[in-house]
Amino acid sequence: MLAGLLALLLALSACGSQKSELGTLATGALKGLIPGQAAAPAAPDPRQVLTREMLDATPVPVLLVDNETSGRSGTLIAVADNGPWRSWRDAEGLGLNFRAGLLGRSQGLGEDLVSADLDEPLGALAALLGGRAGRVEGAVRVHRYLDGERQEVTRSFVCAYGVAGAETLSLFARSYATRHLVETCRGPDLEFRNDYWIGGDGTVRKSRQWVGPEAGYLRIEQLRP
Repeated sequence: MLAGLLALLLALSACGSQKSELGTLATGALKGLIPGQAAAPAAPDPRQVLTREMLDATPVPVLLVDNETSGRSGTLIAVADNGPWRSWRDAEGLGLNFRAGLLGRSQGLGEDLVSADLDEPLGALAALLGGRAGRVEGAVRVHRYLDGERQEVTRSFVCAYGVAGAETLSLFARSYATRHLVETCRGPDLEFRNDYWIGGDGTVRKSRQWVGPEAGYLRIEQLRP
């Protein structure tokens, strides 16, 4: 299925199709995450199908996403850039929006992150990467969700940031030198930890990011920037 997707992407690119049109072609391997929706037939493990050659030939950026709550994996492609935000989608309309690699919105995960205020988290990470601090504390992160009556619920967290060390990642036969940064956030009734592996150019090559109390964590790998 993934091989066919990539072939279609290549064909459409050769015909001059717009990136936004490619959003409907990403694999539906994450289908079935919405409560009450029947799961799709088991999709192949992307790690058993994708190759570096296929990724290098693909005309659009590609993410590999593992959902720790559902245990499912799939690929998403970039469909739009809006200022500092990049939107990623799969074939079923499931989507993730990132700002400089930090998750700020999700769609189709059941409990979705409607929006997030990321100015202070991004500033804290930049201070660590720039060597201006070895640890940052007190950054505020704000998440917004919808409750059962479709009313917006705001959760605020105070976060601390540190450097776990330098690590070399191997992603589909390509190695990246990264720094592993850790974000630990606490709110009135819960806490979570996000991990980021960031390259020298500032790209978040890999991350483990928390969506919400019910949706849990996503593990994300940038396969093709």
